[in-house]
Amino acid sequence: MPRSQSSSLLLQEALPSSFRVAQSWSCSPRRYCSKSISSCQEARWYFANCSWGGALDGDNDGTPCENLC
Repeated sequence: MPRSQSSSLLLQEALPSSFRVAQSWSCSPRRYCSKSISSCQEARWYFANCSWGGALDGDNDGTPCENLC
């Protein structure tokens, strides 16, 4: 199994079942809390799955998009 698939499977196993449901979200294009993310669940998905997700946590407390979560 390619590394990207095994990493993806490990990530999915570590996430709550609500995150494992097929989503229509994508890491491209980049999203911003104040403009294009509409729910805490969506923000957490980007935070966990996208290379730029850490930028959604402005104060580095582990919670993305404080205005939503």
